[in-house]
Amino acid sequence: MSSRLFALFLTATCSTASLLSAQSSSDEAALHARNQARAIEVLDRYWQFALEQSPFLASSHGDRSADARFPKEGHEARRQRIGMEFELMKELGSLDTRGLTEATRLDVSLLAAELSERVDAFRLDTHLMPLHQRGGPQLWLPTFHQRMRFERPLDYENYIARLRAIPAYLAGFRELLERGMERGMVPPRVTQVGVLDQFDTHLVDAVEESLFYTPFAEIPARFPEETRTRLRAEGAEVITTLVLPALAELRTFIADEYSFACRDSIGALDLPHGLEFYAHQVRHYTTTHNGAGDIHLLGLREVERIRAEMETVIER
Repeated sequence: MSSRLFALFLTATCSTASLLSAQSSSDEAALHARNQARAIEVLDRYWQFALEQSPFLASSHGDRSADARFPKEGHEARRQRIGMEFELMKELGSLDTRGLTEATRLDVSLLAAELSERVDAFRLDTHLMPLHQRGGPQLWLPTFHQRMRFERPLDYENYIARLRAIPAYLAGFRELLERGMERGMVPPRVTQVGVLDQFDTHLVDAVEESLFYTPFAEIPARFPEETRTRLRAEGAEVITTLVLPALAELRTFIADEYSFACRDSIGALDLPHGLEFYAHQVRHYTTTHNGAGDIHLLGLREVERIRAEMETVIER
């Protein structure tokens, strides 16, 4: 081959290689863009699902159309929610993470871990023990109005709509407690001490003394008097005829049935899936996969280390 022909061949080969390299880079960039778009789509779908499931969250993010809606409770509501979260978890796990931005990669990783934890918790029936001194409708229901804005008559009408939804919510909550009793998923009885007193605080004789009535006692004077009178009357009627009776009915169930079904022991081993439940709680509260024994030994070592430092400071 002459030197001229060889030079032409070399030039053609290099040009082809450059074109292939450019094509490869273009294909890779397109793949990364698709991966990023797909990840964002799944994350956005979860966010919309979260807003749909939590009207209070939606309202806090400016969706005023959610102001009249109330969260759903009960076994079926929980089952549908966890079913959707399971599907989203699988989608997150199947994502091609090549080319994702650092922020998107972190969002995918954190959400996947969170959904996995929730699915595992549902499998272990942890949602069937939702009542104790620090949690339950007796604590958050009477003050949920604090998470609402009251600027227009419509805001009060939305609040009344939410009040009307409370009996259905409490019925669903009771359903979880009953299901827990059937499956042996009940908390230690000691966690129920004071719960009935918390209910009694809100079961008042005069509706004006109820925390549920607070927004109606604070209606702005700029509203027409007729409007203020109407809203107060509607609010008082709903609280008196729907909210307080539903709360009292749940209180009676807890006093007469649920509290007696709770266990005397405090160990997780007495639950149907005791070891798995305990391991799940360790993962939930430490965000690690370390065993309970390892964490306990770490705690002992840390106490010993900190105490040694304290003794040194005391001596000094």
